[in-house]
Amino acid sequence: MVITSSIFDAEKPSEEEESDIVVPRLEKASKTTELVLSTNQLQEKDGKKFLSLTSGPEELFRVDFITEGWRRLNSHDMESCKLSFEKEIVGDVDIYPDISKDDTEWYTIDSERFEAGPVSVTLLPNKLKFFYQPRNSESESSNLEIQR
Repeated sequence: MVITSSIFDAEKPSEEEESDIVVPRLEKASKTTELVLSTNQLQEKDGKKFLSLTSGPEELFRVDFITEGWRRLNSHDMESCKLSFEKEIVGDVDIYPDISKDDTEWYTIDSERFEAGPVSVTLLPNKLKFFYQPRNSESESSNLEIQR
């Protein structure tokens, strides 16, 4: 697969400067057993948002697969992976998988299977806004239980 990504820059330019800036793109060929794309939005509430691209080893032996699976199941933490992982901080990423005409490859996104193809991912800050009214008293929660 070929992965191209823009370099993440923590310094946000002004709107006038932004139109004149050409963001350099990195391109690399990669063969991996696992590719994880995540964001730092849950960790950094007020800081600069970015994407984290993590790729696993090229080959994974059966014993390593089972050991890593049990470790993840018990720790719920991908960051402490014992296998060799390469991690990059990127602004956006394009993924072009190498798929032959006879093969069918799949992406798994939130436990759903999607046929593999070229993918572009860009983080859109503040794109979703959630409005909710927190419960203030026990009477509200008891009313909700009665209505069920």
